[in-house]
Amino acid sequence: MTTRTRRGPTATAMPEIEEMSSVKPFGNILVYGDSGVGKTVLAGTAGNGLIIAIDKGIISAARQGSTSKLVKIHEWEEFSAVTKYLRAGGYREYDWVVIDGLTMLQERLLRFVMDEQRRENSKIDEWVPSQAGHQKQQNMMRFYVNLYCDLPVNVLFTALPMNIETEDGEERVIPLIHGQKGALSNYCVGMSDAFGYMKLTTNKAGQEVRRITWRPNGAYIGKDRFGVLAPFTDDITLPEIAARIAAPVGSTRRTATTARRRRATTRRSA
Repeated sequence: MTTRTRRGPTATAMPEIEEMSSVKPFGNILVYGDSGVGKTVLAGTAGNGLIIAIDKGIISAARQGSTSKLVKIHEWEEFSAVTKYLRAGGYREYDWVVIDGLTMLQERLLRFVMDEQRRENSKIDEWVPSQAGHQKQQNMMRFYVNLYCDLPVNVLFTALPMNIETEDGEERVIPLIHGQKGALSNYCVGMSDAFGYMKLTTNKAGQEVRRITWRPNGAYIGKDRFGVLAPFTDDITLPEIAARIAAPVGSTRRTATTARRRRATTRRSA
């Protein structure tokens, strides 16, 4: 008689079944836009935050009086070390962790992969990545974006934009994360709970604002799983985003109105 081995989850492998109320209101947010529109200024509003600065524009947050902690990343190995620190529990020290920005982080990662391959084979070109190198850095980007999205803390990613053409010949503006004709970029935004395009514009009162559009708008893409940011926000801060995410359903409109009044009062007093 043949005994059939049962293949399935064991008691130790079975994940815990939880109540829906156990879901914590942390946000994985991605904001993309041209250089100089205010992405780093937004990052600096975290208050009790950690900004992992890969882009060079951190001075803009410093001049706005940001109280966040800062770690500057020059090499991929430094980013890897910070990631290990956060995974080991360092995230508990902060309300927000910011990766500013993903576009330059990918450049650091590709350089790391190419140097690693050249150490194994000196004949590999120093400046032209191999197909295997491209594939490795794309796989690593997926892994690390997933890793940060899994941290039990609010996370903000920033990125530059890029233009692509869809299979239907339509133009799209998506975050500048190279790989598989936009597929890697789409994967990263798919991991985010909300993402939007930031630009400088003028509101109805004639004031210049940093506007983030959180839903598709022409060639620009966006998403708001929380239902508290779309269609757009003007000069929003990270604590305000966190407050909207954490607020009971239906109360976010009141929260947004209060924030607008507070900003208007600040401008008049200034």
